[in-house]
Amino acid sequence: MDLRRQVGRLAGQLSEARQHAAKRLADAIQEEVAGLALGHAQVLVDIRQSDSEDGVPVGTADPVPYATPSLGGESISTSRSTGQGIDSVEFLISLNPGEPPRPLARIASGGETSRLMLAIKTILSTADQIPILVFDEIDAGIGGRVGSVLGQKLWGLSKSHQVLCVTHLPQIACYADHHAKVTKLASHDRAVTSVEVLDGEARVAELSQMLGSDSGATRTNALEMLQQANSWKESKSVKGVDVHQKGSG
Repeated sequence: MDLRRQVGRLAGQLSEARQHAAKRLADAIQEEVAGLALGHAQVLVDIRQSDSEDGVPVGTADPVPYATPSLGGESISTSRSTGQGIDSVEFLISLNPGEPPRPLARIASGGETSRLMLAIKTILSTADQIPILVFDEIDAGIGGRVGSVLGQKLWGLSKSHQVLCVTHLPQIACYADHHAKVTKLASHDRAVTSVEVLDGEARVAELSQMLGSDSGATRTNALEMLQQANSWKESKSVKGVDVHQKGSG
């Protein structure tokens, strides 16, 4: 068996495995995003191949390259191949009932994309090897209740990755292991960005400001929010507990 036929055989097996996994992955993502203010989302994983005269032969068990029925052989296709196989994989999503699924990159906002990526990364957290994950605008269009769920999921994901999250929601920020305040100031006719790591009273004060004021009552709410988040994190850090399980709001 020549090298191209071996590549074709292996690529076909990989493609078949992807087809079987695609439905399970789409169902898992759809279930995961239901709790992230994307309850009407429909997710599909579209897998396609591209024909190419210079591609690898892909057919049944023992393909005969370029054979035709008239020659007594087997008619097969040749597909474009890369180091990742013969498949082109694209995520399709419908965010509203009645809308056809379309490519994720074309229809989702920044916040929706971040939440979808959070769902995907949560599902694949034990398999992928990306060390650092950055989530920006993940809180766009959601309220405090969903924010708490997002905060819990982000914290769970941080057990296997370094997670950086930009947020304006205190319900998310209170779950962070390290809280930094980013401020942009005008200085000598130019914008200067400062980053201040917060802890103790300074963190409570910032969470209070994120809640809308710095009154005594709001500070009390901020402190309670932080204490509840810390208690939840401690409960999930107990040996044997899966930190990637779905959070309760």
